[in-house]
Parts: sequence; structure tokens; C-alpha cells
Amino acid sequence: LKQEFARPPLWEGDLEYDGQGKPVSFVARPGGPVRLWINLRDGMPPPGAYGVGGDISEGTGATPSCLSVVSRETGIKVCEYANAHIGPIDLAPLAVALCRAFRDTSEEGAAFCWEMQGPGKKFGDRVVNQLGYRNIYYNQREDKLTKKVTDTYGWYPSPDNKRSILQEYRNALTKREFINYSEQALEECLDFSYQTDGSIEHGGAMATNDPTGARVNHGDRVI
Repeated sequence: LKQEFARPPLWEGDLEYDGQGKPVSFVARPGGPVRLWINLRDGMPPPGAYGVGGDISEGTGATPSCLSVVSRETGIKVCEYANAHIGPIDLAPLAVALCRAFRDTSEEGAAFCWEMQGPGKKFGDRVVNQLGYRNIYYNQREDKLTKKVTDTYGWYPSPDNKRSILQEYRNALTKREFINYSEQALEECLDFSYQTDGSIEHGGAMATNDPTGARVNHGDRVI
């Protein structure tokens, strides 16, 4: 997959936004945390159906907070954000601004799902209750016939949920239903393996040359 798809981003830089999570402009800067594999149109991504996933860190430099944007029409990953030095409270308006920048033709922002474990809880509280972003994932019972949607938002990484989503992701990559141009994101996939109890876990903290300044690799881009 790395040989077939990995390529440098078309654009690197920052997203400027206000305190309420409204996008202002994309500002080009080599090595910036926002990486695009899509061309901007009039300074913004072209309208379309997008989804955003998030893995949230504490922002202390150990591991990065990661956001990934995919076109729901093509299955192509069009944007990646990674920063090991932004806390969950400060990340929330940026994430909301990114979702609103990747809007559809009716001006609705991207569908957003993030991991609720640890710092994801305080991040989610600001996204939903303070910034009022509501095009979000609500937890549902995947093991029930009705797939009943609850009023609990965010994704919870139970062993079953984690195994299911990683197997689904591997299958989508294999069948080219999800196209990931980020070499680092593809490289991180190789660190996950089955455990003796059948669960799937990352291989553990390891040294990394992550450009975000993260000290270890926990497969955050994969999640």
C-alpha cells in the first residue's frame, strides 16, 4: 500500500479559525500540521460529503492528537492533522473549524467521530456543549439486530469495538475502498497485531521520528 499510494501532501500549513470554531482561512506553511491531498478552491476545500475521525491526546508531547478527513464519495483520505503539543480544550475549536471547512453543498459540516477515552471526554464536552457542533457520531449497539442509536456521543474503544473497527479498516484498505496517501499513517498500521486473547493492540511505545514532535508512536493516526 505504501508503494502504491504513499505520496507527499499537495498542501501543508495551518487553519486559522475563531474562538467559536468558524474557519477563517488556510495559510500555507511548509511542515504545517494540516496536510491536504486535495486542491483548495477559493481558499477552501471543494464542497462534498466528508467524514472526520479524531484520536485525542493530552497535548504534552508524548503522542499527537490526530484528525483524519475522508471523502465519503470516493473513500480517499484528503486531509490529516497531527499535533503533539495542543491540549484537548484548545483542539476542540480547531477540530470544529476543520469539520465546518469540509462542508457539503448545503453548507453542513463534515460528520465527526472521535475516541472518547481519556482526554476525548473533555474534548467532546467542548465540541458538543460549548461549540454546539452536532453532526457527530452517536454510539450504537453494533451487537444488536436493531443497531439502536443511543444519546451517547463518541466512539468507545472496548476490546470488541477496537477489534471490529480495525478489521473493517484493514479490509477497506485491502480492497482499496479506503485510499490513504499518508505514508506515516500506513506505516503505523504495521505496528498493530493480534494478542493471545484475540484482541488487537498496538505493539507498544516505541521511538519515533514523528514530525509533530511526539516522543512515542501509539498508532494514533490509525485510530
